Amino acid sequence: MKNNRIYKNQLNYGLLLPVFLLCIIGLLSLYVALYHDSYTNSKITKELSELLTT
Repeated sequence: MKNNRIYKNQLNYGLLLPVFLLCIIGLLSLYVALYHDSYTNSKITKELSELLTT
């Protein structure tokens, strides 16, 4: 009985670390892709310039 309770309270860090790293890599790749996208970048700069000039 005691051994079953010990295993239920532990996290599997062998799976948690790779999943966390893959999430970080995914978010970083989205940031880089959106930063280098010419359509989105020009649209944002155009809107910002319109807001700043008015």
